[in-house]
Amino acid sequence: MLKKVLVIWTLGLLACHDNRPAIISRPVRPMEAPTADASAMKRCANADYLIIAPEEFVESLAPLVAHREGLGHTVASLSIEEIYRLFSKGKPSAEAIREAITQIDKQGGRLRFLFLVGDVNARDEMPTSVSLPTHYVKKVEYEHHRADEHDHEFPFERGDHNHENEEYPTDRPYGLLSATRRISVGRLPARTPGEVRGYVQKIIKYETQRAAGAWQRKLIVTAGAANFGALADAAIEGIATDMLDAKVSYDFDIRFTFAKEGSPYASRLDQLPLRWRSELESGALIATYVGHGSFYGFDDTHFRDRHYFIGTRNDASFLNVQKGNPFFLSITCNTGAFDLADGSRSMAEALVMNPSGAIAVYAATRETHPYPNALLGEAVIEQFINQRPRTIGEGLLEVMSSARKASIPLAELLVQGEIEPLKEEHEGLYNLLGDPATRLQYARAVALQRTDANSDLKPKAKFSIDADLASTSLSGRALFTLETQRSVIRGVIAEPEVISAMPTARAFGAMDTNWQRANDKVIATKEVEVVGGKARVEFSAPSTPGRYLVKVFVEGDKSAAGHIAFNVK
Repeated sequence: MLKKVLVIWTLGLLACHDNRPAIISRPVRPMEAPTADASAMKRCANADYLIIAPEEFVESLAPLVAHREGLGHTVASLSIEEIYRLFSKGKPSAEAIREAITQIDKQGGRLRFLFLVGDVNARDEMPTSVSLPTHYVKKVEYEHHRADEHDHEFPFERGDHNHENEEYPTDRPYGLLSATRRISVGRLPARTPGEVRGYVQKIIKYETQRAAGAWQRKLIVTAGAANFGALADAAIEGIATDMLDAKVSYDFDIRFTFAKEGSPYASRLDQLPLRWRSELESGALIATYVGHGSFYGFDDTHFRDRHYFIGTRNDASFLNVQKGNPFFLSITCNTGAFDLADGSRSMAEALVMNPSGAIAVYAATRETHPYPNALLGEAVIEQFINQRPRTIGEGLLEVMSSARKASIPLAELLVQGEIEPLKEEHEGLYNLLGDPATRLQYARAVALQRTDANSDLKPKAKFSIDADLASTSLSGRALFTLETQRSVIRGVIAEPEVISAMPTARAFGAMDTNWQRANDKVIATKEVEVVGGKARVEFSAPSTPGRYLVKVFVEGDKSAAGHIAFNVK
């Protein structure tokens, strides 16, 4: 039962703090709508994909409109200026925008995707006619952490949390069309037509370019230490790797970095941002961060009285992903804030607004709580890894629905206060920055089969694997790998006590070697030709008893991946 309880802390690491709820969030009350008809509303009636943006962005969005229509969507665009004239006497108003969306849906009932294109001003700034406002909802109050938990040696990290427990910004109300009807909502926090053009080009390139590659089966997981003590953190790491074994399909490759001294997955702590950037720049289908976070970046880690950042918005701004821009999930506090004052941009905004950065980001705008983050993490794995949704927006609707229904009964006993307000709040805290109709470029699934009896193998026994590629129409060469489970570390790892006795430079070098070995699960590799839609390979079973995998990857105009597991006894 202890393992089940610790899962709470594992899936979020878990969020920011050990907290307890006290205040229930308040709903946003819809405004009264005018009854006058308008041609602007009529032209949107049959749309399944609606863009709302300032008039100055319309020209820059035209290629995206054509692209979405080419994929079968019925697209409509509505300017915020039109909405304000119709519903709020020309004044900027989130409620006016919400009412316009609701009336459009009542006319046709086909709306599925809402893409908000425009930045939102901070609460303490005067709204302008071209700002695209958001909603603010009362924050559930949590038990607070120590005052210095988010303090860092760099000044810009201080003082970021003065509003985190008052209200939080959220676009969720725009997608709540009725008590039973919800649509996918995403926001691009663009400020200029040039920024809109950069994102539109990124989306179209991602969905149309012949950019198949190993990145389509690559998942990047970066975690910060929970800092609950050595024993608790060790338990969390162990459970996390066990869950990656049990929950995530082996069709995917995982690259894992745990920024914690003593972990074999620590990489070198003095170059964590470089590691994070290089991993993302090599491309990935999905990347995620779990741990503590701030508006401007992920947590830092400590080694020999120094702080080392895992990644900041500056690192996000300078990412240069040429192929395989990842969908990024930031399961932590604050990184998704899109309403910062003085023109500041958050970590998530930097990731998505970078033309060579993430294709979309899902992140929280304020402080989060461990328990709903745990449920969110489980739902993300199930929906985006195992179910493979057609679009990011549809997948996120399922994620929130699943997380709302899920529970870990024993863990709930550790949460002081009501559970449902926490779950509801996290549906609003987490927002999508990016186009909700984005189609993730999954590799096609391939079935593998052992040609001998599917019983356990003896050590060093020879066996053959067939890959059926007929349904994929792929040709060329198939890359097969024989691998250990993810929880197994191959090779010799420098133990923490050995590293602690090394000079700093050597210690960092040993960490880097550990990370490389810990992430290398491949025992043997073979490449064969695909003939008649099939490929066959022969391996020798490992000499050490255990559970193993054979994986295949085929790359052409498209790519395909699959796996099969077996035991050696």
